[in-house]
Amino acid sequence: MRRPWLLDSGLGHLAGIALIAGVCSLPWSSALSMETERWTAPDGTTLREAVWHPDGQSLGTLILLPGYQEFAEKYDELAHWAALQGWRVRLLEWRGQGLSERPLADPHRAHHDDFGVAAADLLHWMADQTHQDPGPRVILAHSLGAHLALRALVDGDAGAVDALILSAPMLLPNTGPYPVWLAERIARLAVYLGLGEWYALGQGPYDPKRHRFAGNPVTGSLARWSVHHDHFREQPELALGGVTWGWLDQALRSRRLIKRKAADTIHQPVLLLSAPADRLVVAERHPSFCDLLSRCTLIRYPGARHELLMEEDRIRDRVLEDVLGFLKDQ
Repeated sequence: MRRPWLLDSGLGHLAGIALIAGVCSLPWSSALSMETERWTAPDGTTLREAVWHPDGQSLGTLILLPGYQEFAEKYDELAHWAALQGWRVRLLEWRGQGLSERPLADPHRAHHDDFGVAAADLLHWMADQTHQDPGPRVILAHSLGAHLALRALVDGDAGAVDALILSAPMLLPNTGPYPVWLAERIARLAVYLGLGEWYALGQGPYDPKRHRFAGNPVTGSLARWSVHHDHFREQPELALGGVTWGWLDQALRSRRLIKRKAADTIHQPVLLLSAPADRLVVAERHPSFCDLLSRCTLIRYPGARHELLMEEDRIRDRVLEDVLGFLKDQ
C-alpha cells in the first residue's frame, strides 16, 4: 500500500512527525496495521469498520469518522499517527460510501433518504463496541462525518463520547451560486416530485479526468491528494460520484435540527478546526456554532484548504499539535 509520508518531498513532514510522536522515524509493525471487519446495522445494512491498535497500553479510543466520499485507507496515515500516540483507533465507513453497502443500483450516486439513519448507525455501532473501547472515547470527525456525529449526539445518546474534535464540520454545505434558501427549495421540490435519487444539478459519476491537483479545493499536499484518487482508480468499488437531490435535501434539513438542539445536548469539550477560506463548507458558520456550545474551542488555520487533516506539512503539523494537545487534556 502506498504511504503518503513516503511520497511527501519535504523534510518538514518527517520533522513534524518526530516532534509530535517523539520518534525520529516512523516504526512499522504488525501491531499498527489496519484491520477491517463488517458490522451489521439494525436494518440489516452491512458497513465496513477498521481498527488500528497501539503497541502498548491504550490511552483511550479515538473514533475516526470520514467525510463525503472518504474511506478507511485514506485515513491510514492519520490513524497510524494516533496509534503511535497510544490511542486505539476505530473508523466507520458511512452507509453509501467506502466498502459499506450502498443504497442504489448505481453505486456512484451519493444518496441518503434520511441523515438520521446514518446518525443512528453511529450510535448503534458505538454501543456495540462499548465493552471493547478503552476510555476515554473521543470522536475525530471530518466534514460530513462531523455533521453526522453532531446529528447522532443531538438525536440520541449525547453522553456516548467524552469529547469531540470537528475538522471543517459541514454545518452548511457550499451551495455555489445559489443562495441557501433557493437550494433548499429546489432540493425539497425535487424530492417531492420523486427525483430524490437523481443527481443534483452539476453532479454526476466519478470521473478521474475531471480531477486535477492544480487548484483543487481540499489540500495543498500532492501526496495526500493522490491517496484519494489513486485508491479510486485502483479499487473502483471505492469510487463515489456526486450527491443526489435527496442527499442535498437531507443535508440542508439536518443542519437546522443540529443548530436547534446542539446547545442543550452537547456539553462535552469540543475542538473545532476551521479553514477560513474553505470552498466546500461555509466556514463563516463555525464561530457562531462554537459560541452555541458551552465548552467549544475554535482554531482557524489561514491558508488551509478543506481537508485540514490531509493538508501539506506546514499546516497539518500545526493541526496535529493542536489535536494532540486537546487529547492530552481528556
